[in-house]
Amino acid sequence: MILMISLLVCAFVILAIILFVEFLRSKKLCSVEYTRKFVHITVGVFAAFWPTFLSRDQIVLMGLAMLCVVYISKKHNVFKSIHKVKRKTNGEYYFALAIIGTAIFANTDIVYSVAVLHMSLADGFAAIVGTSIKKGVKYRVAGQRKSAEGSFTFFCLSLFLIVIFADITQSSRLLVFAVPATATIIENISPHGSDDLFVPVSVVFLLQAFS
Repeated sequence: MILMISLLVCAFVILAIILFVEFLRSKKLCSVEYTRKFVHITVGVFAAFWPTFLSRDQIVLMGLAMLCVVYISKKHNVFKSIHKVKRKTNGEYYFALAIIGTAIFANTDIVYSVAVLHMSLADGFAAIVGTSIKKGVKYRVAGQRKSAEGSFTFFCLSLFLIVIFADITQSSRLLVFAVPATATIIENISPHGSDDLFVPVSVVFLLQAFS
């Protein structure tokens, strides 16, 4: 019974966030790029704290449910606030796969949380900064347009998360140098939204290697 209630609460919160941004989009109060990133950040931050009330198996189950909903929604164009973007991306699928993969491979709850926060906060705000600054320093990697400002934002937020992690877990200070730099490179070279998967999973392995 408790299991079912917890899963229903998670599903309700995610649905409420999506319906809220659908309202914003329908009223033209926010562009699709921003509604998409709002969902990315808020749902990701929420998912980062799932271990406080969900088991790993339950998190994997939620990830699988998200994967199914994304497939149906994208196929039938249900949630336009998430899918209606001009650029080619499969970030919605990678987001759900990241929740599943991170829950499976992370050996502690804090490793899981820090990895998912990389996907939600660091990647999300990097995209917002990169698209907001029109006259910034732009460059291309693997056929994708990137910005120095966005990458710097990602690096700074990654550094912030890793410093907190290292302080809490008393891990090797090598983490502070290795993880932000590596994660920023992976975020740059991952095509079509796949950084949503590769960044958190790589962070998991790096944190466990240096801890």
